[in-house]
Amino acid sequence: MSFKFVVAIGYSEGGLEPLQIFFNHVPHDEATYIILRHIPIGQRGALSEILQKHSKLRILEAENGMLIENDKVYIPPASSYMTIKNDKLYLRSRVTENRNYNYSVDVFLESLARANSVRSIAVILSGGGFDGAKGALLIHEAGGMVIAQTPASCTRPEMPQNAIDNNCVDQILSASAMPDAILQHINPILKNFNQVRRLME
Repeated sequence: MSFKFVVAIGYSEGGLEPLQIFFNHVPHDEATYIILRHIPIGQRGALSEILQKHSKLRILEAENGMLIENDKVYIPPASSYMTIKNDKLYLRSRVTENRNYNYSVDVFLESLARANSVRSIAVILSGGGFDGAKGALLIHEAGGMVIAQTPASCTRPEMPQNAIDNNCVDQILSASAMPDAILQHINPILKNFNQVRRLME
């Protein structure tokens, strides 16, 4: 029986450094990580190579129809919006939609709220604009967890601040404190699930 926690991390300007700090503190913790960042269409970032220096987890570029696994990190191509359904990732072209603004965080979080409800965790790091605020609210309404970076620690505080202003953020934390907060959230739910599963066997 599948019971995957999905941690979706959205960021834009100023978010790379807190992202690295975040993964410096991530253990093998029975979760899947999705990174949603703003990057121009046609540009290939070096995020996988950079992040691998800060994480023990395997980092993969997402492919259409890819089945997610625990303790892995998935990064969508810059030219795509990504969604999730039935533990699979799906890509669609961003080129044919809106080239002027990137809604990659909201697009994924909306699908995650529908697909994973209480097993969804949204993390909003530094960045400009409103992307992520709507999606974070949907995660919150579905019973998932929402964490925002402390705005005072951000290069650009708009993304986390807009989520906070939506009254949907459960915790406002430094990047280094986020992985432990996620563990504290996951463990009781996972323990209860395992107890129920044993009773059904």
